Amino acid sequence: MFDFAEICNDGKYRYIYLIKNDINGNTYVGQHTTKNLRDRYFGSGSLLIQAIKEFGKDNFELGYLVFCENQEELDEQERIWIKFFKEHETRGNYNIADGGHS
Repeated sequence: MFDFAEICNDGKYRYIYLIKNDINGNTYVGQHTTKNLRDRYFGSGSLLIQAIKEFGKDNFELGYLVFCENQEELDEQERIWIKFFKEHETRGNYNIADGGHS
């Protein structure tokens, strides 16, 4: 069983999320750190925000890809997942940057 206490030893959840447009299949990968998994965070990328305005938020779904222990792992995982989804040939991607903090 997955133990959040081991990953979130400072009371913060660090995760990589995927937002998918249910109409055209386009995706957005991002990272978020929060103390409340129900904080209703829904991405911040400029292309994603434009798409939500165009298609309506009800046509997007959010899911968790991976939880991380620290910022370094979070940055690494974000880069990995953005690359994975950008290389997928059958859908578009709303990510502009390659991920991870500088």
